[in-house]
Amino acid sequence: DGWGRPGGNFRWGVVFGLLTAVTYAVYLVVLRYSQSIPGKLDVLPTMASISLVGAVVLAFAVIAERQSFTAPTLTDGALLVAYAVVGQVVAWVLVAKGLPLLPVSRASLILLIQPSLAFIWDVLLLRRPTSEIEMAGAALAVLGIYIGTKRESVSTVAP
Repeated sequence: DGWGRPGGNFRWGVVFGLLTAVTYAVYLVVLRYSQSIPGKLDVLPTMASISLVGAVVLAFAVIAERQSFTAPTLTDGALLVAYAVVGQVVAWVLVAKGLPLLPVSRASLILLIQPSLAFIWDVLLLRRPTSEIEMAGAALAVLGIYIGTKRESVSTVAP
């Protein structure tokens, strides 16, 4: 029973993980709703508004933790800009355009594949040291997402 173990800061990890899941779910529902109502904002202004709110929240965190807003090197700064353009702008515009077209349950399952694949890429491309239990967990997550998407497609086809 690790939960009762003294000095278990992992409890905060569990709490923050659950809060993150709830926040992400609310974000996706609001984003989906905002893209499906008549007279809606276009995707780019919606994503710009969301990004601005996120930047303000993160700025408060940087100030509270007395950190710097600058990237350590020019290469790091260039990588951050590339990540922002590809991983955030392009990807989230595609997500925002696709969300109203899918059932919420299917969209959420598809979006869950990203952290699992990020973990797998970290292991394969960046040689992250990984235990068998971690690999099994990632494989189970991907399998669960696959089964969930297949189950949904079967249940929507059946009378």
